[in-house]
Amino acid sequence: FEEQLKKCGVEVTVLPADNNYPDSCFVEDPAVITRKCAIITNPGAKYSAEGTAGIINIILKENARAGYYGSVQGGFSHHNGAPLAWNGSANINYNSGKFDFYASLGYRQRNHINLSSVDRTNLDPVSGEETSFLNQSSEGLGKGQNMFARAGFSYRPTKKDEFSLGGFAMTGANNSLTPSLYTSNIPGNFTSSERIATNQGQMLGGNVEFNYIHKFNGDDHKIDFLAAYNSFGREGESVYEQSSIFASGDTTQSYQLQPNDVSPKNIDIQLDYTNKISETQKVEAGYKGSISREKSPTKTFSGLTAEDAVLDERLYNDFSYNQDIHALYLSYSSQIDNFGYQVGLRGEYTAYETQTLGYGEDPSTVAWYKDDYFGLFPTVFLT
Repeated sequence: FEEQLKKCGVEVTVLPADNNYPDSCFVEDPAVITRKCAIITNPGAKYSAEGTAGIINIILKENARAGYYGSVQGGFSHHNGAPLAWNGSANINYNSGKFDFYASLGYRQRNHINLSSVDRTNLDPVSGEETSFLNQSSEGLGKGQNMFARAGFSYRPTKKDEFSLGGFAMTGANNSLTPSLYTSNIPGNFTSSERIATNQGQMLGGNVEFNYIHKFNGDDHKIDFLAAYNSFGREGESVYEQSSIFASGDTTQSYQLQPNDVSPKNIDIQLDYTNKISETQKVEAGYKGSISREKSPTKTFSGLTAEDAVLDERLYNDFSYNQDIHALYLSYSSQIDNFGYQVGLRGEYTAYETQTLGYGEDPSTVAWYKDDYFGLFPTVFLT
C-alpha cells in the first residue's frame, strides 16, 4: 500500500509508536493499531521540495492489543485469456509492554497476454490516394512471480526510548515472448517479416532500517533517528530475432542479444527534532542525507544467428551515476487567536557525477562529469 502511494507521488511517513507494522492495512482490524491517519497538505520545510502531492501521516498506537495476532489472505486473477494467476500472503505480530515483533511473507504470480494491431497507410500528398501500407500485429504472453518477506522488532527499555530494526527482501523472475508479424508493399521494403522478442529477468533486493526515538516529554518533545540501506538489482536479457522476405524473393535475417544488469544502492540517514513549546507553538528541525550509487551497463551482441553473434562495439555503453543529497531544515508554527501560521526554511545541497564508457575504454582514463548546486526553499502557510 505504501509503495503504491509513493509511485503516485505521495510521500508516506509512518510514525511511532509502533512503526514496525508495515502490513497493518491487511490486518483483520486495522483500527486496532492505527490511532490517527491524516493527509498533510502543508508539509513545510521538513519535507523535500520535490514533492508533488500531499503526505500521508500514519500514527500508530502504543501497546496495541498485547499478544499474538495476524492474518492470511489469498486471491486469483485472470487477465485477457492468460492462464490463471494467484497470490497469497500471511503476517504475524506480537505485542508486549517492551518488545514487539512482526513478520510477513507474500507471493504473487502474474500472467498476461498483450494483443496489438497497427495499420499504417501512406497517401499521395496531391491526389490523396493510397500509395503503400505497413501493417503490424502482435500477440505476446508474459509470466512473472515474486516472493516478499519482511521482519523486524522494536524494543522499549524505558518509556522514553525505543529501538527498532527491520528488513525487507524481495526476489522474483519474469519472462515474455512476443512475436510480431509485418506486411508491406512499400517499394524496396520487405513484403512480410516476422520479429520475435524474448525477455527474461531476475530480481533480488531488499533494505535494512534502524530507528531510534527518544522522548523528552511524550510525542511533543522528542528526537527521531533513522538509518536505512537499500539495494535492488535486476539481471536479465532481451533477444530479438527477425526474418524478412522481399518481393524479389530475397530473404534477410538478424539476431540481437542485450544482457542487462542494473544494481542501484542507496543509504538514507535522517535526524528529526520536535518540540511543542506550548499548546500553540511548535519548533521542528532536522537533517536528511541520501547517498545513491547506480551502474547500468548496456551491451549488444549482433549477428545473423545466435551462433555467430558478436559484441557490437557501436552499441556498447557502461553508465555510472552517483548522487549525494544533504538537507537541513527549520520550521516554526504558532497561533494567535483564530489565526495560525507556519514558517520554515530548508536548505539542500546536491552533488552528482556521471561517467559513460565506450567499448574498450579504461574507467581510470575517462573523466567523470561532476556538478553540484545548493538551494534554499522557504515555506509559509497561513490558516
